[in-house]
Amino acid sequence: MIVSHKHRFIFFSNPKTGSESVRSLLEGFQEVEVIPFRIHKSESVFYPHMSPLEAKKAFRERGWDFNDYFKFVFTRNPYARLPSIYEMIKRSRDSKTELGLKRRVMLTLSRPKPYKGKLEFKYWLETIETSAKGGGGLDSDRWRKYGTYTLNSYVSDINGKRLVDSVIRLEYVSHELPIVFDKIGLPKALAEQLPHVNKHGTKPYSTYYDSESRLIVANKYRVDIKEFGYKF
Repeated sequence: MIVSHKHRFIFFSNPKTGSESVRSLLEGFQEVEVIPFRIHKSESVFYPHMSPLEAKKAFRERGWDFNDYFKFVFTRNPYARLPSIYEMIKRSRDSKTELGLKRRVMLTLSRPKPYKGKLEFKYWLETIETSAKGGGGLDSDRWRKYGTYTLNSYVSDINGKRLVDSVIRLEYVSHELPIVFDKIGLPKALAEQLPHVNKHGTKPYSTYYDSESRLIVANKYRVDIKEFGYKF
């Protein structure tokens, strides 16, 4: 996340939506200490993927007016986002153990072969949640937990009210980001300098899916798909 007191804005880093690129672009405007969740402490509670609800509480504790800041976040087509978070989990330190365990468990249920490719991805889709534990893993892995949340689960309070002022679709960033920058007093031209960081792999997301896995995503993320006009 990025907090600028001078420009009165907060950027929330929704995992695997291009957030690291935006954080890289805006790091010069950062005015709070942001450290990994696993080492955060009472005097440094802000961490990269902090949710708006958590930030609102932290602002209140510091006597800052959360409502006085312009708050924005990115979203992304879930059909593309989920393979991205899936690959990141596989690269993480506990991926081999965890995925290997799932293979052994499913083999005991008479599955014909160890999971590979589309089959393994489909099984993972069946296990994730769009709120609560989200993508699972350790509590400190907030990128993984929030990485499978729907947008509303990530940005809303307990009553379902969104705590952000603007949602930028990653697919339309070149059009939508300059508009937000203009609102918060940053040069529109700065948006054109957006780098692309934390990109791994070039395989099209469509290669991860079969008809069943497409249906899983369509059902779990139907609200996001409808609101933002996403398609497979």
